[in-house]
Amino acid sequence: SSNGILCVDTALTGTLPTHLFHAGDTAIVGRSGSLVFEAIQQLKEKKLGISKCITLGTDHLISTDFIPVIQALLKDKATNQILIIGQVHGQLEYNLAAYLKKAHTKKKIYSYIPGKTLIRSDKFPLLGMKSVLFSEVIAKKNAEFKKVGVICIDSVDKIAVTIKRGLKK
Repeated sequence: SSNGILCVDTALTGTLPTHLFHAGDTAIVGRSGSLVFEAIQQLKEKKLGISKCITLGTDHLISTDFIPVIQALLKDKATNQILIIGQVHGQLEYNLAAYLKKAHTKKKIYSYIPGKTLIRSDKFPLLGMKSVLFSEVIAKKNAEFKKVGVICIDSVDKIAVTIKRGLKK
């Protein structure tokens, strides 16, 4: 399920807690609600504000994927950089990388895909991925993102630090 969509200081649909956000120029698009909240907190601590926040959800059936959201954010004048929070399962990140190859954007795009340290389990497979090493899938997704200029973040605790460093360049 999705926590919703927020245009900071303008509009909200869903259950995103508006008091956590302050206005800025970083958009967050995430498949994991809890990691979106982690990113928001980190950005806030580094005095980096948010323009838009869109949570897609992680269910088998989601209402949209990354591509239409990223298309809109690439045109959005209030957004200068985009943070993508992906998931280890599914094809959405591969599809987005293929789209970005054609998009030729000048906006900086960052990506964090969690799960590198997860251990596969036959007892509790992640959406049918019991025969796959999560770290291998993440490495493949990151490789596709890097080919199209996306800056991949390898640890959850480095999200805001990486974005702040990118702003200085």
